[in-house]
Amino acid sequence: MMILVDTNILSTFAKIGRLELLFEVFKQRILYVSPNVFHELKDARDKQYDFVELIFELLQSGKLKILPLEEDEYMLMLQLPKY
Repeated sequence: MMILVDTNILSTFAKIGRLELLFEVFKQRILYVSPNVFHELKDARDKQYDFVELIFELLQSGKLKILPLEEDEYMLMLQLPKY
């Protein structure tokens, strides 16, 4: 089973320094984020939020991976309202 996590859950656990709990709860060795979540995290990093560095460490180690959109998913996203 593949687990896709969002910015909120990652940020919450990073702020308390307990990201490892997500892997225990979901019983997974790898978790995934969407490209949009990655961009939100990058924005937080650019704004110098310290807790985000723990999330980027997971990305660098391969324990957190960016799951790219399939072509049909991308085309569907383009049809969604911008708000």
